[in-house]
Amino acid sequence: MKRFENRCVIVTGGVSGIVEGIGPPLAAEGAKPVLNCLPGEAAGPKVLESLKSQGADCILVEADISDQPSVERLVEEAKKAYGKIHTFVSNAAAFDYYKPLLDTPLEVWDKVCAVNLRGNYFIARAVLPHMLENGVPAQNARDVLPTCTAAKLFVTANFREWRHILQLRLARGAHPKIRVLAKEIWQKLTPCCPVYFADLEKEFEDL
Repeated sequence: MKRFENRCVIVTGGVSGIVEGIGPPLAAEGAKPVLNCLPGEAAGPKVLESLKSQGADCILVEADISDQPSVERLVEEAKKAYGKIHTFVSNAAAFDYYKPLLDTPLEVWDKVCAVNLRGNYFIARAVLPHMLENGVPAQNARDVLPTCTAAKLFVTANFREWRHILQLRLARGAHPKIRVLAKEIWQKLTPCCPVYFADLEKEFEDL
């Protein structure tokens, strides 16, 4: 039996970046992916059709993760389609602004927190009861929220940490889509602090 045979997996931020590369292997392992994108996001239907053309049983639900009613609707749509929800991949994030902290306007910070912190809280709160109903040990539930939010806290002042993250993501052998996304982040961060990032160019000369 495949590892995710007949398991419903909600994937937020599921039509771009890293998660565009997660959908196919999930489906190949028997999962029923519930992809999520922002309302009106053009890439959504294209990724859905691509997965279906590979034989995947999947749906797409447009929902803004920073809005709690939208998240609750996403979960209800998933349950309506597949009866049960077994787990989720929390990947939706606002990473479209790369500046040092002192150059970051409050409205940008509010947007980042709304998606990267509150949004992850909303999806975890909405999905965890279903996971517990379907066999996830209760003692594991306490680990879910810290896991899905820790990587999303957007503090660009810590350039050393970003350098370490990028070195891991750019390493040869990492998933190609992850390396491409890391290169895009590198291109935005380097002008902010060349001393930390300029020499990483050699890491993706093969891209």
